[in-house]
Amino acid sequence: MRRLGWLAAAAVAVSVCACTDLTIDTAVNQIQTPLDSASFRKDIYPVLKATCAASGACHLGPNAPAGNAVVQMDLSTDSAAYANLINVPSQGRPPMMRVRPFKSDSSFMYRVITRDPTYRLSYYRMPVAPYAMPDATVETIKNWIDKGALYN
Repeated sequence: MRRLGWLAAAAVAVSVCACTDLTIDTAVNQIQTPLDSASFRKDIYPVLKATCAASGACHLGPNAPAGNAVVQMDLSTDSAAYANLINVPSQGRPPMMRVRPFKSDSSFMYRVITRDPTYRLSYYRMPVAPYAMPDATVETIKNWIDKGALYN
């Protein structure tokens, strides 16, 4: 019985440590003030790659693990990331689009990166790391979605 408890604790530790540590990742901290007109390739994707698709992270490659959920979302390249985010239904409850252009409030991605658990609809915060994305990064992602979530 003790062995099962130890194994469960080890599995949780590995899954939490697998996601990028947001305190040392320069791509996440590159946005110092919210950008009004962000570029997916230059601003948004580097953050996703560093936090969500980094080595050992949850969404690297087409067969990426995602903790206890079965969510196959390839963020390994900017084109794959865009194709897997825009107008693709999330597997959450209630279901909503991962990114719904022009509507950040109806976009699962934006909701789960915010700090407010009520706004996240009680989902755990992403990325699964000890620290949340910086507010300027979250606001930039919101602005990008609200401006149409362009592949620019």
